[in-house]
Amino acid sequence: MITLLLAGQARVGKTTAATYISNYAKKQEYKPVILPFAQAIKDAASQAGLDKDTNPEEYRKFCQTLGEGKRKENPDHWVDKFKEKWLELYEKDKLASQSEDKIWKETVVIVDDCRYLNELNLGKQLGAKTILISRGSRKIQDQDAAWRNHESESMANEYENGNKDYQDIFDYIINNEGTKEDFHHKLKDRLPLWLDATPFSYTDCDCVGCQKMKKDEKMTIEEFFEGLFEDEEED
Repeated sequence: MITLLLAGQARVGKTTAATYISNYAKKQEYKPVILPFAQAIKDAASQAGLDKDTNPEEYRKFCQTLGEGKRKENPDHWVDKFKEKWLELYEKDKLASQSEDKIWKETVVIVDDCRYLNELNLGKQLGAKTILISRGSRKIQDQDAAWRNHESESMANEYENGNKDYQDIFDYIINNEGTKEDFHHKLKDRLPLWLDATPFSYTDCDCVGCQKMKKDEKMTIEEFFEGLFEDEEED
């Protein structure tokens, strides 16, 4: 089973990415499942008659209040709830892979709302590929709103504000600063790696080009030739 963990500020494009990844994975004969950390919170909001699209502010306030309350009782409350669901999917995928009655389609778990360090740490323990979607040079909706100071935004805010302790804690960075088509193109380029469809991984290579790809940074001419000469010296 493959797990992809998406982090980033609210409204930066995590849901857009999750939808694209799900559609791509399905076309490649995988079995995609979108499993948010906040699924239990979303279910509670739905039961309370709140909808993200029709009552965005009430919905957000309800989810944040419920989330905070349970985390004060137990910081890992929602993480534990998520792990239970993940393990259920893991066991189903394992059984399906061993069945001779039907063609097995590997499950791809797409987590579109990694917001806390304990969530990120669990993802790493489960072998997930961790991906932060950054706003880059783009100004996102409500970027300066007061609710952006909520604890659920802290991890992504630390990255965006340049805190050096947060720059290298993710496997991949994608800057969503262009058009939707540009964003989709970046996802498409990386998905064969994320879905283990290629034996090569940029995270395992220390060359300048691969590390630039990992951080979604452009390589200068100087860096290109520097890497080229390093390769020749190794040969």
